Amino acid sequence: MPSGPVNGTKALRACPPLAPEFNFGYLSRMEKRENRFHIMFTPTEMAALDDWRAKEQIWSRADAVRRLVAEGIKRPLPAPSKAP
Repeated sequence: MPSGPVNGTKALRACPPLAPEFNFGYLSRMEKRENRFHIMFTPTEMAALDDWRAKEQIWSRADAVRRLVAEGIKRPLPAPSKAP
């Protein structure tokens, strides 16, 4: 398990909410969360997620993933490349 701010060496503060249309974070209580989504991470991916959420001062991994999904949904997909 990686060491660092996420694992108790530094207290994390609550972070500001996302834009209202994508507020999936812990501050959003308008819609009940009823769906679960199981995902597996490699140790490298988990360390990257933990580093990012520590930098962004996001308390939980679930909230960090929700915020990343919300940001990804807002971005347009790149145009598919055409094979020669």
